[in-house]
Amino acid sequence: DPDVVAATGHWNSPVALATMPVFARFQTPLVIWGAISPAITEQNLPEVTRVTPTLLTENQPLAEWMVRELGAKRIAVIADTSDYGKSNAEAIAEFVPAAGGEVVSTDLLPVGSTDFRTVLTSLKGKQVDAVYFGGVITEAGILARQMKEVGLDKPMLGISGFYDPEFIAVAGDAAANTIVSYPVASQTPKLARMEADYQARGFAEPMSPYTKYAFDAANIIIQAINEAGVEDKAGLAEAIAGFDPRAIGESKALLQAVADVPLAEGIALGQAANARMRGFGREGG
Repeated sequence: DPDVVAATGHWNSPVALATMPVFARFQTPLVIWGAISPAITEQNLPEVTRVTPTLLTENQPLAEWMVRELGAKRIAVIADTSDYGKSNAEAIAEFVPAAGGEVVSTDLLPVGSTDFRTVLTSLKGKQVDAVYFGGVITEAGILARQMKEVGLDKPMLGISGFYDPEFIAVAGDAAANTIVSYPVASQTPKLARMEADYQARGFAEPMSPYTKYAFDAANIIIQAINEAGVEDKAGLAEAIAGFDPRAIGESKALLQAVADVPLAEGIALGQAANARMRGFGREGG
């Protein structure tokens, strides 16, 4: 559709990786607000930018915290075989030993797996201190439930891929032993206004850690269009990639066009409690 001058998406990294070549082929700018795989910006496509920190930014402080503060030295890793799952497993396999811990097992299961019992039962004999899950919401909730079922009473840890109220809905009371890391941002007047406006609109879905990034992505596109116009899509993509989102002032994330670097204002830790994810710690970003 030649009337489409730019787009914003995605939450899911495999979906982003699958659609990026299409945007590149048609020279249509894409601003990604949620997909956090490092592979997205490693491709250096001029049409593709991102306003959220990557999974590397989330996994490193989580690994350091779980080993040094939680005292979990022996970590079992479970993830799926998507790019997102494999990237998480690879990241945690690097960062846990660097922090002084050990990855004692890694199990990569097909996307959409719902029966983790065999893997979890085997972990009971490996003296693990915690289970790291590199997947997303529904599977994370099922995993937490099945950990309780098989009697594996260990913390379950992960990143923002399942930092969502739906995780607690799926996991039930088994969610209480779960800790996640997620990117946080400076509280600004514009961010506070966005949050208030969102609540006032009464949307069916509550805000997530990615709401502010989606809001930034849309506003960056709008401002770039105002500055560069819509006739030259390549020029619009260049304007977006060169944009300083601090002028928007919502999330204070930085655009990533050619390389992944730690960009979060900070990394917070959240624990499931009282049917919601409760923040309880923060690491510098």
